[in-house]
Amino acid sequence: MSKLLENDIMIRKLALAAVAVFVGKKLLNSRQTGGGTGLSGGHQASGEHVPTDLLGDTRPSPDHRAPEAFRPDPHAISTPEEREAMRPVTIPLRH
Repeated sequence: MSKLLENDIMIRKLALAAVAVFVGKKLLNSRQTGGGTGLSGGHQASGEHVPTDLLGDTRPSPDHRAPEAFRPDPHAISTPEEREAMRPVTIPLRH
């Protein structure tokens, strides 16, 4: 074979390999994003998942509150250690 024919065959092999890599990457991306379904329309969300909790039309109103067992006790007495732990670092402690 001549040198020109060998170069032509090598270029064709490289082009075929590049096309195969491109198609493979597209197939993998479509599987990762759910094939174009969901919120992002085929693109990955910034957190790499679809935020299903934000997809609904209903939002809690200001009247919705946590159950009583999960609310903090407003009348609880905090210890000095707890107050110290909650104190901002930038404010000097007054004694």
